[in-house]
Amino acid sequence: MPGHLRMVIVNNIGFIEFSNFMDRAGSNEKVHLMVSDGIMVDFLRQFPENVARTVMVERILTSYQLQKTLMETDDSPHFIGIRSEVISSWESDILQSIYDIMKIKTYYHGCMIYFYVVGEPGPFMEYLGRRFFSPVQNVKNKVEGGLYSWEEQH
Repeated sequence: MPGHLRMVIVNNIGFIEFSNFMDRAGSNEKVHLMVSDGIMVDFLRQFPENVARTVMVERILTSYQLQKTLMETDDSPHFIGIRSEVISSWESDILQSIYDIMKIKTYYHGCMIYFYVVGEPGPFMEYLGRRFFSPVQNVKNKVEGGLYSWEEQH
């Protein structure tokens, strides 16, 4: 059964984003939380008390690390948070590879992935399918140049 790939651009990540993710993750035994430099997570305030021990945390230092981790982890739900300054410095072919891996994991393995970019939109969007959700306007947006809306592609 196909999973769920959600790509979002936000100004910051807080309780609401983690709560929505945990609600969607349901009763999975564990979830993966991957964050880049500049993203702070307060487990006592942002995660419900009963799930804090099921969260597998990994700090993303390089694009290659994210690529390898996505390929090697199981199909438990993934929450990925990356600063736009960090992802903008990554090579375009690696970004395309990461996007392809996320699509494969969600469609063929049924893995749920929430991919959050914190900060301003940038050139990285060109290599990540050009489809991001912006909660500020509370509507699904198609980035300029995209061929399909989010629902049609994913």
